[in-house]
Amino acid sequence: MERREITPFLGLKGSGKSSLISALFPDLEVNFEEPEYYRDYMVGEWHYIREVSGKEETIRLLLPATSKWRVERAVMVFDLSRKESFSWAIGTMPLLGWRFLLVGNKSDLPERMISLSEASSLAEREGAKLFIVSALTGDGVEELKRALMGEIPLEEVSVPPTPVPAPALRRDYLPIPLDHSPSTDGLSEIEIKLLELIDGKKTAFELSQELGTEIRTIQIYLKRLQAKGKIKDLKLVVR
Repeated sequence: MERREITPFLGLKGSGKSSLISALFPDLEVNFEEPEYYRDYMVGEWHYIREVSGKEETIRLLLPATSKWRVERAVMVFDLSRKESFSWAIGTMPLLGWRFLLVGNKSDLPERMISLSEASSLAEREGAKLFIVSALTGDGVEELKRALMGEIPLEEVSVPPTPVPAPALRRDYLPIPLDHSPSTDGLSEIEIKLLELIDGKKTAFELSQELGTEIRTIQIYLKRLQAKGKIKDLKLVVR
C-alpha cells in the first residue's frame, strides 16, 4: 500500500481532466497532454492528484496495481456534450470499486448531450456524488474543490440545479500580439507555437483547429501567455 494519499482523476480523453485539475489548483503547472499511464501532481503533504490515461487498454493494464493505491475517493470526469465520454464513465466506474465524485464538465456549452437525470441515475447507482461544473468558467469548481479536499461533508453538497438551456452563442478569445517579438525563454513548446501563430486575426478556436488541440487547452495557454506578458491583450468575442 502506498504511503501517499492518491486522488485519481479519470475520464475519456477530451473530457477535460487536465483543464479541471488546472481550474481546481491554479498554482500547478499542468501538462495538458494525455498521460501514457498516469501523471501525479502534489497538492498537499502526502496528497497527490493522479491523472489517469483515458484509454480503456491502459485502465485494464493498471487494474492490478490500483489495489495498492491509497485512495479515499476518486474523480470521474465526463463531458456533458459527448455521449461516448459518459458511456466510458459508465463502463469504467464498476471496474475499480472506489468511492467516486462524478463530475459532469463543460456545463458552459449549449450542446448538452447528457441530461441531469441520466447523470443522477449513474451517480445513484454507483453511490457517487454528482457535480456539474465548467473548468472554463469556474462554475461549480469551488464546491468541488472543497468536497475533494474534505472541507465540507459530501452530505452537505447541494444537488446540481436543472440546467437552463444556454443561448446558441459561443465565447471565444482573440489574442493580440505585442509590437515586438517577446522572449521565449522558459516557455513550453505549445506556448512557443502559439506565439508564432498569433497575428491578431486568428481566434482561439482557429488556433485550436490549426494545432489540432482542444480549444479549452488553447484558451488556458493563451491566458498564461497574457499573464506572462507575452501578448498584448486577450479580447473576448462572441460568435
